[in-house]
Amino acid sequence: MDFALRTLFQSPFEAHTGLRVELGLGPRGVAAMSLDYRVRLVAGPRQLGAMLALREGRSATIGRREDCSLVLASARVSPVHVHLRAGASAWRIEAGETTMGHTPLLLVNEARCSQGTLSPGDVFDAGGHRFRFEDDLPPAGTPGKADALCLQIRHGPSSPEKSFFALFGESFIIGHSRTALWLLPEPSASRHHCRIESGKSGWILRDLQSRNGTFLNGDRVKSAPLCHLDRLMIGKYDVQVSLIEAAEVY
Repeated sequence: MDFALRTLFQSPFEAHTGLRVELGLGPRGVAAMSLDYRVRLVAGPRQLGAMLALREGRSATIGRREDCSLVLASARVSPVHVHLRAGASAWRIEAGETTMGHTPLLLVNEARCSQGTLSPGDVFDAGGHRFRFEDDLPPAGTPGKADALCLQIRHGPSSPEKSFFALFGESFIIGHSRTALWLLPEPSASRHHCRIESGKSGWILRDLQSRNGTFLNGDRVKSAPLCHLDRLMIGKYDVQVSLIEAAEVY
């Protein structure tokens, strides 16, 4: 009998990378491995490093609803926030729907978007979570070479998320606008209050001409490097900075 036995399994490789590895055992018993497109969570309040493998011929969803392909337990996330669909020549992204039937806020490369196509390296923001669209393995040695960032509110008004994490290589905005990746809703924080980005020298804090200023360890700054255990004042929010090994957040 001429048949192929196909086995799908979860290996240590998959557990670390989030990629699905499929072995096909044909008549000669030769195993072949295929790697698929995927999206990886690179910044957000939790689940940092989580990956969703994308398979040709199948759609995927990201949202708060339990039957989504990737579930995000956050009040900022709609029940079905994002649809990912395989097109003829590229993967397409579409905004989903809110509980009221409206279109949720979706940003692709920090620009509002209701639908479009994705290219490797593109990022999209959904409810305070940032995903990167990838098509192959990360460069060797990337995790662990540079510190991931953790921001934690120590004192201040209420906020949907008390903590925020980002992998090195990301750049994101903090403020009280819905388009800010880390939302601090109290009006003492400007709509787009400050940006944190990573460069050759590490993590950098940049004020975005905020109304009340951005303070680092008590000093008002326009731009400054961030160090472990630094303290930020963003409006009325007292935020502690922690730099942690990327392996700790996977």
